[in-house]
Amino acid sequence: MWYSFYEEMETAQRLRKKAKEDNQQLIALAMGEAGRISRVLAPSRGSFTTFASLKKGSESAPGQFTLSEMSSLYRPKSINEETKIYALLGCPVSHSVSPHIHNMALSTLGQMAVYLPINVPTNELDLFMEKFICSNSRELDWQFMGASVTVPHKINIQKFLDEIDPIAKEIGAVNTIVVKEGRLIGYNTDVIGAIAPLLKIMDLNKAKVAVLGTGGAARAVIVGLKHQGAEITVYGRNQQVLEHFTNTFGTEINPFSESDKISCDLLINTTPIGMFDWPSDINMPIMEEALKNCARVYDLVYNPIATPLLDAAHKLGIPIISGLEMLIAQAAEQLKLWTGLEPPVDLMRNAAYKALSQKQNN
Repeated sequence: MWYSFYEEMETAQRLRKKAKEDNQQLIALAMGEAGRISRVLAPSRGSFTTFASLKKGSESAPGQFTLSEMSSLYRPKSINEETKIYALLGCPVSHSVSPHIHNMALSTLGQMAVYLPINVPTNELDLFMEKFICSNSRELDWQFMGASVTVPHKINIQKFLDEIDPIAKEIGAVNTIVVKEGRLIGYNTDVIGAIAPLLKIMDLNKAKVAVLGTGGAARAVIVGLKHQGAEITVYGRNQQVLEHFTNTFGTEINPFSESDKISCDLLINTTPIGMFDWPSDINMPIMEEALKNCARVYDLVYNPIATPLLDAAHKLGIPIISGLEMLIAQAAEQLKLWTGLEPPVDLMRNAAYKALSQKQNN
């Protein structure tokens, strides 16, 4: 679990002090996925070296990155105690290509910074935030400057923030944290990310849109659609949550059991169903038959690029939109918030495609 990483990092700091006093060298690493960031930060935190596998599948211990990932993506030799740390907080995070996008962009922009994926299970979010992130109780010595927030923390993480941007407050979900003068400020770039690709291809005013799911991404999509004048129906499994959507956002609501009767100008999947490594008994949020009355299909899942939902729609001749476009658009907005600089969007898109191609070939 990640907490063992916290204990080892704390121990590493004590050992580093002792090693300096005794003029000794040391190695301190935490095992497993949650301890992977200790492998990147180890050289800058007292370990004289770190380890990587030659290729995927040849790891000698759990949690190792490949040599290619270490050298070209995270670059531990260039990290020191002043390096700014940005993170992806979610569960799972191993599927994400965000580290490829953001590390490339930060390097291109000349930032002394690294972006790290951190797996935080739902039941450990509170302790993680208290021990690692909140400035008044943080026990880890690092220059934490911001984070991307993904499933399942976009809603619950708000209670730890000092300030929430009005758009994020309207949505009721945060996908971006920015540290300003020690304060944690929450934003939501999913709105721009989700709507920007749609505005390039269709007029959303009066468009009939069916939204699958009721999580943080769904909230962002709905707020963006409402600002464009769309007519929205939300499909979900929890009646109480659905009622919250109609009371808060004024949407029509239907249970998932009614999704086989969908008829719309645009269908948007905001659930993680179909995502690589997502634990589910099904790989599509609705039956293929239900797609026949949908004029366009937009899946916010981007890994794989061709999700089962998009594959099914494509076979029916329905125009499709990949979630990768949303990922790039919202990531660009995050970088603006973190650095104040104009993001290299084309390079970010290329990095995402390359990373996804590599993941699918492994």
